[in-house]
Amino acid sequence: MTTTWCLIDPMPVALLIAALESGGAAGPTIGRCRRVNRRFGEQLGYACDDIGQVRSWLARACPPDQRSPAARLDRLVRTAVSRALRVQLLCKDGRARWFDVDVARCEDADAAHCALAFTDVTERVRIGRRLERLGQRDALTGVLTRQSLIARHAEAFDARAAGYGLLLCGIEGLRRLNERCGHAAGDAALAACARRLRRPAGSGALIGRWDGDRFAVLVPAVTQAALRRRAQMLMQAVAGIAPRPPGAALTLSIGAACAVAGTPLAEAARRASGALAFGRSAGPGRIEFD
Repeated sequence: MTTTWCLIDPMPVALLIAALESGGAAGPTIGRCRRVNRRFGEQLGYACDDIGQVRSWLARACPPDQRSPAARLDRLVRTAVSRALRVQLLCKDGRARWFDVDVARCEDADAAHCALAFTDVTERVRIGRRLERLGQRDALTGVLTRQSLIARHAEAFDARAAGYGLLLCGIEGLRRLNERCGHAAGDAALAACARRLRRPAGSGALIGRWDGDRFAVLVPAVTQAALRRRAQMLMQAVAGIAPRPPGAALTLSIGAACAVAGTPLAEAARRASGALAFGRSAGPGRIEFD
């Protein structure tokens, strides 16, 4: 092992060598730390004496909201599966970093060991999460995309919830603004409308761009009277947008639907869309319920 370690210590990947201990019928488990190489100390800050029993160290090094990966690493050792396990660990200085951990069994004449290779993927995780957040938001307005709104509805307004209200808001005057001033002015107006909708929608609401000139506002557990008041507040917020140029004012037409617990969003949207079309046929700036 000493000769092998002379080759391992200067390697550019962070390595921890641990003894394998008997786990009974279940198979071997990861035991005490035997060695860590220089790169491990540079990246995570721990010496072998700091670690001791690897399973206990993993429990200590995991952030409070994360489960220790020890059991999952044991399974990889037993099955000899070549697959990296992504974990978040606290370095000795308290920084939380993400690592891909690869496990390999290694045997010598004296004992069985396993090697844990730690690859820092913190920046990769951050970039991935940022791209995921960007993918959930409409690039122009910053509100949820239609698909993201549907997914969030399934999480927040499932069958155990107390129902919800849907306001489908159509912007009136946008086509006229596009024709008079160009699509850049229309895009700016859309973005301004999205900003104005956020506060009156309420902290528990979800806002998404349903399509072209329509926004959907999901409101939890609301009566028809309360939903009408919320719709009026949204109309007032958009009416307060300063027209550019003067005379190109924007207004909202709103189709509303109250849905009982378990109602699919597609059904509520169908009803609200019908109400919106009916309201628009009678003139702009109306609130209609299905």
